[in-house]
Amino acid sequence: MDAQALEFPDESFDVVYSFHMLEHVADPLIALHEMRRVLRLRGTYLVGTPNKERLIGYIGSASPIRDRIRWNVADWRARLAGRWSNAQGAHAGFTARELVDMCADTFGDATAVSDDYYRSLYAGKRRLINGLIRTGLSRSAYPAVYVAGRKSIQAGAKRGND
Repeated sequence: MDAQALEFPDESFDVVYSFHMLEHVADPLIALHEMRRVLRLRGTYLVGTPNKERLIGYIGSASPIRDRIRWNVADWRARLAGRWSNAQGAHAGFTARELVDMCADTFGDATAVSDDYYRSLYAGKRRLINGLIRTGLSRSAYPAVYVAGRKSIQAGAKRGND
């Protein structure tokens, strides 16, 4: 289904989950507004995308190591060539700030939850994750960024979407 024209009635869902999709659509804001439209008032959403500021990606992929290396080389070539954007076909994703801002503008509520996600995923390496957070290195170490929140009436009232 086209994420920019979801075929569901308004306020159909209590939860909307988008995992590594926004970087693939022509207009991610339209896709976010469609997610908002189908989400019930005070419904919960979670959006994740590749981290545009990542140094290395595809770490947790089940794909063969040669593919993951090839993809990282392609990412760095796109960066060095000045083509590090979703619109130019790169698998760039968004920075944490970009994703939080887009979600806050769309849903009215947005919280960066990447730190919590990585603390949970790597529970045995909590000291490492906390060190990355404390030093600010998490910004480029995380391969992906995540934002969660609830649909509030304020965003719709500002945009006239509800």
